[in-house]
Amino acid sequence: MKILIVDPQNYNLLDFALSCMAIGHDITYYIESTDRNNLTGSGLLEISSSWEDKLEGKDLILFATNNYKNELVDKLISGNYPVVGAGSLGSKLESDREFGIDILKQYNIFNTIPCKKFNTKYECEQYIVNNSDQRFVFKPPGETIDKSMTYVSRNNKDLLFMLSYWEKLGKLPSQFYLQKFIKGVEMAVGSWFSYKSGFSRYVFENFEFKKLMNDDLGVATYEQGTVGRYVLGAKSKLAQSVLFKIESYLKQIKYIGYIDVNCIVSNEGIAYPLEFTTRFGYPTFALQSTLHKGDPAQFLLDLTQGKDTLRVDESVATCVVLSQPDYPYDKIPVEQQVGIPIFGITKENRKFIKLFLAMQTKVPEIIDGKIQQVNEFATTGGFIMCCVGVGGSVQESQDRAYKLVKTIEIPNSLMYRTDIGDRLEHQIPILHSLGYCNDMEYGANFKYKQEDINQKPSDNQSSIARSTLDYLSTLVV
Repeated sequence: MKILIVDPQNYNLLDFALSCMAIGHDITYYIESTDRNNLTGSGLLEISSSWEDKLEGKDLILFATNNYKNELVDKLISGNYPVVGAGSLGSKLESDREFGIDILKQYNIFNTIPCKKFNTKYECEQYIVNNSDQRFVFKPPGETIDKSMTYVSRNNKDLLFMLSYWEKLGKLPSQFYLQKFIKGVEMAVGSWFSYKSGFSRYVFENFEFKKLMNDDLGVATYEQGTVGRYVLGAKSKLAQSVLFKIESYLKQIKYIGYIDVNCIVSNEGIAYPLEFTTRFGYPTFALQSTLHKGDPAQFLLDLTQGKDTLRVDESVATCVVLSQPDYPYDKIPVEQQVGIPIFGITKENRKFIKLFLAMQTKVPEIIDGKIQQVNEFATTGGFIMCCVGVGGSVQESQDRAYKLVKTIEIPNSLMYRTDIGDRLEHQIPILHSLGYCNDMEYGANFKYKQEDINQKPSDNQSSIARSTLDYLSTLVV
């Protein structure tokens, strides 16, 4: 299969591309050339300097992100190219929150949270004054690079200060949103969709952990970890009450790809949609791909043809993101983030490790009493990789993920949260009492019989990144 991957902002399809190469697919991978992007994938695969001249003859074209050359994407979709990508109106569901809410209301989903767009600080301040009894969440435009701008206020005083603070720093976006704060359990559901056939029979119920530090402290990030599970859509109350209701709209705009809606489930059991994601999620897709069975690209090709061939492991999966300073800001010189070796990846654990900003480089190692330079994985940015654990319950998948994390060594102030999944111990019973997430348990149910591959590698387990061929061989599962 000839596959074109358009990943301009360098998100999370690197590992997917390598998995496809491992089984013989021909990959053309485009990343926009910048100082921070130029080394990602180096030594592992060839990065293309262009993509628009490489469309013809491709069996599958993947757009890793949305809001990128949407007019051209629309033309490709209309021209029946085998595209997995959002297009203009699909992208707008995520980037324009007011538009997304209006679409929900058009399809009889009226339990939406008030969300207002602003173009100036003054407009926003006056709105806060007129609604001083309310608590708000500040949100930048849909898919923004600076995820740290998402801010949950405690009162109007701290929100007014943050507006002035961001303006002083020159960070206040030209457009931004205030969304009313609703107390409850945050939960998302998504599914693969083709306008030719509708939703996949499976949906992915998931829980995001976005804050940098334990106990949801610190700034918001892309994501520090995720817990999720594929279930049949017919069993998902959240999918039935929100996601599935916009099926006819997605068909109308010729949507093909993954779509996710994040919600707050209130104490009364009402699901309030917060925002859409209309693209490959990061690290969500890394988590999902661990649960996918068979050829990693075939179900996507079939999706473009209106066929649902997705086969999955229905176990619970937990992923933990590993990063390095100064993530999530990435303002330091790129040289300080590049070339830091990643030790501990073996043939036994490779399936459960997903690389984001990585390359292959030479590092010193003692062999036969001499220091020699050998190939090894290395970093190319702050958002390095994630470790995935799979099990019969959240707790079992957590245990496996963190056992794997402890086998990884990155000698540059490695950062990760140690509590991904913990809050679900009390949240899942609440959801169960309200009729949601019934197929997921936090503890017990330790029935997963996979051999434990997450042990510390012994001294005689050598690095697997000796060559690109050796590296790719570890991805064949």
